[in-house]
Amino acid sequence: MYFNSDEYTDETLESRDCILHYRAYRNVPYVSNPVCERLQVLNIFIPIQYINGQTVNNYTSNTAPIFFPNAIGGYMEANPCSPYVKENGDFNTEALALKRGYVVISAGVRGRTTTDESGKFIGKAPSCIVDLKAAVRFVRSIADKICGDVNKIVSNGTSAGGAMSALLGASGDCEEYEAYLSQIGAANQSDSIFASSCYCPITNLENADSAYEWQYGHLNCNHWTRWNSDNTTTEMIDYFSLKQKQHSEDLKHIFAEYVEMLKLKDAHTLLLLEEFICTKLIESAKKAEQEGECVSKECGIYLAENKMNFALYNSYITRMKTVCCFDNPHAFTCENELFGNEFENVRHFTDYGFQNDLACVQRAPEMTVFLMNAMNFVGRKGCVKHWRIRHGAADRDTSFAISACLTLKLEECGYSVDYSLPWGVEHSGDYDLNELFDWIDFICKR
Repeated sequence: MYFNSDEYTDETLESRDCILHYRAYRNVPYVSNPVCERLQVLNIFIPIQYINGQTVNNYTSNTAPIFFPNAIGGYMEANPCSPYVKENGDFNTEALALKRGYVVISAGVRGRTTTDESGKFIGKAPSCIVDLKAAVRFVRSIADKICGDVNKIVSNGTSAGGAMSALLGASGDCEEYEAYLSQIGAANQSDSIFASSCYCPITNLENADSAYEWQYGHLNCNHWTRWNSDNTTTEMIDYFSLKQKQHSEDLKHIFAEYVEMLKLKDAHTLLLLEEFICTKLIESAKKAEQEGECVSKECGIYLAENKMNFALYNSYITRMKTVCCFDNPHAFTCENELFGNEFENVRHFTDYGFQNDLACVQRAPEMTVFLMNAMNFVGRKGCVKHWRIRHGAADRDTSFAISACLTLKLEECGYSVDYSLPWGVEHSGDYDLNELFDWIDFICKR
């Protein structure tokens, strides 16, 4: 790998109320043996003040944090992020990070549908996390040629990107990835980072189906939105068959066994896990009411009594996904695609999915599944100590239990976790950037 520090452009963005000047290095290869040259590149953006020897937000060219966002969604391939002005005239996330004084570095990564010229799949698990790790290693290898503190790398992502941000934070320098990194020619550097920001992380996939049934299994239908050819939408309701209801009951029992196995100090039973989630939802509702929002009692939260009915709340926000919505017997989900291999587009990744297979497909190796779950690496030497996890209170893409279990396991290991379930927020990210950046400033400056 070679980084030419002279190959840059100085660029300007103008929002409704600010002009931003920065230096840009685009499409920089980060591995010496790329599998996909168009994706295994990164962008580097540096506030121009650092080039001129000035400071921003009390940061210097040597102390500025490195904001490391990814654009991964649905475990698809992703190009590197770039700053731009949105249609409403505001800066996007990367531009606002530059304005705050951060160096912004973002990597492109392979995804579940990435193929080579012959049609062979080259982006199945664990390619996306391997690419992010390789990018971090490259950044560390050029630390003396760019601005920013490589010991203050803060990752950020949403949905599958949030899961990868969590995994990147938890699995720093873990030897299980070494063969993959060596194969693509990653730099001989550390891939540990400083902190992880995770919005609605679709992680812990091998337990996602059972967690979903634990939360929504009392509901016998799912609600979803169909887009019509004329760009209008129709609200749809699907009622479950007897077979689906049996799957739901089976998965509830599996999740109960999983939670017991975790032996979480503060939530080692389903009842305590539910109490933890309810406490966070009540906190979120109180905050919303203080800010002028109306919290209807129909949602099952009774603020005057400081109580809530969790089952009623889940009925209120409705269930969005079907039974076995992650590892489906028919193997049609994006997660089934994630765990395919070079020649097989889909595979199962849980024992239950494989045992109930209706698609005549194989099960992914246990190690491949292991490498995609942040929960498996919490407590390791390279696990970051600073975490910020957000899961919207109206987000039905995965169970609250997934982010809650990750939070509780992190806290049990002594890590600092800023966790909340923002009121009324659906499956999305980067909706509270001032708070996110305040958190980054706090952990980097204290």
